[in-house]
Amino acid sequence: MKSNKAKFRAKFLFGLIAILYPLLVFCALVVFNLPIRYMSIGIIVFAVIYSVVNSRHYKGKNAAALFISPAILCVIGGVSLFVDSPVILKLYPALADLAYVTIFTTSFFFPPPFAFYFIEIFDRTMKDKIPKHQFERYCFKATLVWCCFFVVDGIIAVCTVIWGSDIIWAIYNSGITYVAMGLIFLGEFIVIKMIEKQHRQTQKSPEETHVDS
Repeated sequence: MKSNKAKFRAKFLFGLIAILYPLLVFCALVVFNLPIRYMSIGIIVFAVIYSVVNSRHYKGKNAAALFISPAILCVIGGVSLFVDSPVILKLYPALADLAYVTIFTTSFFFPPPFAFYFIEIFDRTMKDKIPKHQFERYCFKATLVWCCFFVVDGIIAVCTVIWGSDIIWAIYNSGITYVAMGLIFLGEFIVIKMIEKQHRQTQKSPEETHVDS
């Protein structure tokens, strides 16, 4: 039991660090003025450990989705070892968006669409609560929304690297982008619950009509 808790805490910690990457890079570059080479080595070490932690607990099919972040971090860390420029370090959010939009788009050709796995996080029984055709249509539309988000977010992320200051880059990529993702998650959760409620009502209506008659 203690072992499982320790594993969960480790996964949570590494995931949190990956999410806060822009903020940590900002602090390292601007606040502490750390040499880029040292930061690069730290990023590579973190990415390798993060991959090991994920590999020990991963039991699903979409390995790319879990290991894409550490893979990108390894590439960024490796390149920045030879290119002494903070721009390389700041490309991570945009590259992550590119990778995820590729994965989500690919899921249209190798179903189910990726939004299905998000629904599984909230409610594993949802696919049995509403008609199959409605559920599949919802997954398709929800995945399309995420694809559009990653494209727009990636473009803005690149703009913050090219034209934005370090603080603007950090605020957008470690704050605003996650607020937007949270709103999308909330919106999709509300929509799927509305579909479920509507389906329950349509099922009850014939029964009520039969009783009244």
